[in-house]
Amino acid sequence: MFRDINFINDLIAAITPYYNLRLLNTDFIIITLGNLLLGIIFILIARKLINWILDKLVFEPLVVKIKDKNSIKSVQKVVKIIFEVLIWIFGLHIIGFHLEFFSDIWSARLFSIQGKGIDFGNLIIGLIILFIGFRFAKYFSQKIKVIFEKRFNFDISQGAIIESVSKYIFLIIVVLFTLSIVGIPLTIFTVIGGTLAIGIGFGSKNLMNNFISGIFLMTERQLNVGDIIEVEGNKGTIEKIGARSTIIKTFSNLRMLLPNSKLLENSVINWTLTDKIIRRELTVGVAYGSPVDKVKELLSDIINNHDEVANNPQPVVLFEEFADSALVFKILIWANLKKKINVRILESDLRFEINRVFAKNNISISFPQIDAHLDTDQPIAVKLHTQERGDEK
Repeated sequence: MFRDINFINDLIAAITPYYNLRLLNTDFIIITLGNLLLGIIFILIARKLINWILDKLVFEPLVVKIKDKNSIKSVQKVVKIIFEVLIWIFGLHIIGFHLEFFSDIWSARLFSIQGKGIDFGNLIIGLIILFIGFRFAKYFSQKIKVIFEKRFNFDISQGAIIESVSKYIFLIIVVLFTLSIVGIPLTIFTVIGGTLAIGIGFGSKNLMNNFISGIFLMTERQLNVGDIIEVEGNKGTIEKIGARSTIIKTFSNLRMLLPNSKLLENSVINWTLTDKIIRRELTVGVAYGSPVDKVKELLSDIINNHDEVANNPQPVVLFEEFADSALVFKILIWANLKKKINVRILESDLRFEINRVFAKNNISISFPQIDAHLDTDQPIAVKLHTQERGDEK
């Protein structure tokens, strides 16, 4: 037993000179080999341990409660960066960096505005608050939208307005709070206000035009989220009316970003401005000599028996015209877009059914044809020529 104690004492005595071996010695930094190794071990273990604690004990329960993964991931990144910095500070302190070294960096004066100094530490805190605040502004605005939709029976477009306004209010509060933390006086905006006004007037004309147009779109409510519109030859559903542009989901499942000013300056067809009922037209031509009363009866049965054709207004079958090659019938139907009906599929289903029913009842769908009449005084001579083929060898 005493031999073991003597061996340990001898080992410590042998290691001590290497442990205390100084690698760097300044006013703020004293690094020895032993402290360097301890600091590195501390940093490696602390990083693994802190990441595990944050992931398993903090953020996983938050994801279950909040259910907004994007906001949680953003906050998670910021929190991990903060702990990463703290771990490195303590690790470097173990290695031999004095706390005065970090305090001097933290309180370092970067620049001054109107006699007030902006320190490095306050700037870092302000950036962190700004980042987290922007993320939570989006989250809280969405929550406010849900509350208003449930309690006050707001529709999608009204909820979108509430979400946009509340988000901008939160962002303004976050920016003002960040400026106060950093130490930037609010009076600076009165100094640079004229410069900003000139810049907005010249360099940001289109940006301000689209921003103001977005406010008009949200307040006038002639175009709302969920409306089906047609603009510049494109048809689609409005998904979001933003501060600068409007997102339109086309019927081809593409997203089109349209500047707000174009929706005010150009002609826009809103299919669902007053209601969700739209009218569609189908044209079918039958051959001359077909029983037109029977054709009308069959067409009426087809459209009246389709579940997705609205009964109010009643569908109509019109005998449109005597065309060159056909007796043309036009079908007027109405569809309710509240049921999320794909109008093109509806029209296709009706055409399939018309073709099937007409074939079953021996009614011919016409095709282009021309009757040629020859007016001659003499009979036309017709000769038939046959070509003889020799025997193949």
